[in-house]
Amino acid sequence: MNKHHGKVIDIQDENLIVMSDTGAFHRIKKFGNEKIGQTLLYTDYEREEEPVKNDGPMPISGYLGDFFKRRGVWALVPVMIFLLVFLVVPSNEPAYALVTMDINPSIGYYIDAEQVVMRTKAYNEDGQKVLSEMEDLKGQNISDAMSQTVEMAKELSYLSEEKNEILITGAILAKEKETTEEDDFKVILDQVASQVDEKASLDVTVYEVESTPESLQASENNGLSLGKTVLSEELQVSEDVVKGKSISEMAKDISEIAKVKVYGQSKKEESDKDQNQDKVKNQGKDKDQDETLDQDSDQDRIEDQSQERLEDKLQDKAQDKADKLQDKADKTEDKVDKKEDKIQDKTDKVKDKANKAEDKVDNQSQGSDAQTVESEDVDKEADKQSDKNDNISDKDKSSDKAKEEQSSNEKSDKSQSSTDKSNANNSNADKNKDKDK
Repeated sequence: MNKHHGKVIDIQDENLIVMSDTGAFHRIKKFGNEKIGQTLLYTDYEREEEPVKNDGPMPISGYLGDFFKRRGVWALVPVMIFLLVFLVVPSNEPAYALVTMDINPSIGYYIDAEQVVMRTKAYNEDGQKVLSEMEDLKGQNISDAMSQTVEMAKELSYLSEEKNEILITGAILAKEKETTEEDDFKVILDQVASQVDEKASLDVTVYEVESTPESLQASENNGLSLGKTVLSEELQVSEDVVKGKSISEMAKDISEIAKVKVYGQSKKEESDKDQNQDKVKNQGKDKDQDETLDQDSDQDRIEDQSQERLEDKLQDKAQDKADKLQDKADKTEDKVDKKEDKIQDKTDKVKDKANKAEDKVDNQSQGSDAQTVESEDVDKEADKQSDKNDNISDKDKSSDKAKEEQSSNEKSDKSQSSTDKSNANNSNADKNKDKDK
């Protein structure tokens, strides 16, 4: 069953008139609230058989004749404008950015500023094989296009539970770009990598690596994908080494690159998220039908993406503000801690000073006690000396008394001796007198 891409050019009661990318007009049943200019993906089964003869597309003249017959000549104006815009004006406008995905199939996606795929490019035979098995990805959101590529790589056995590594990188192609645009593109690339990981039907590890203008120029010169060109530069190996290897074979080396971001998610978590998204998006409708209904108009896509960018910027600003407040709180806390430390130091010094003063008083008190004891010892010693002097004085007195007594005795003895002598003389005189007689 053939699949077709087409843009809605007219809306009837229950049908849509669509011009396919081959220029054929088809009438298909309505899916939902489609709008003029919306791109749809539909099959032969969904086409109305009445305006189609021999199972082929309705001729332009046949449809236009029927259209003008019902709508009148004024209907020619929007149709001519549509044909002028979509058929005459060339669609080779320059791409805004390039996003590449490497598994071993290496594929590049050129996108506009609204993240819509403008064209794709295969960098090797495996990439060409994957793209040949898929419908044209032009007009799809980059995340959806890359997710479909992942599923096809899984069907062709390039991805499995054992070989589940994917590398995504990108670069802005505009010659004049501002720093804010580069920041916005980094956010877009983060979202793409995260969504590819979330939408994958098996556990995958998605590596996201930043590129440089030099990497982009080298990729254009050597024909190697932007992602593998960056790997060649970061791992400092030749381009031929990375060219023939799958990302799974280089996963260990890739994980050691400083500027690589890694996204990974279990199948259960992914299934739960997919179910929640299906409940919100489908609102009870069939999943296959939702894949068609989910293609929003260009205007809706622009508004959604603008809103996402605004929310991201507001979130970043809020985070920055929170970080600044936290820094300020940390600094205030440091100041308080330092002040408390100073107060504690001052208190400790006062305590030390008080302790020293107390020790000094104690020392003085002990010195006073020692002096008192020493004074008492001196007094005792003086008393002893006084007693000793008194004893000596008493001895002296006794000696003097003894001397006096001795002197008196000597005088008495002398007096007695004189008396005795005188008596002896008297006795001798008497004796002589007696003799003389």
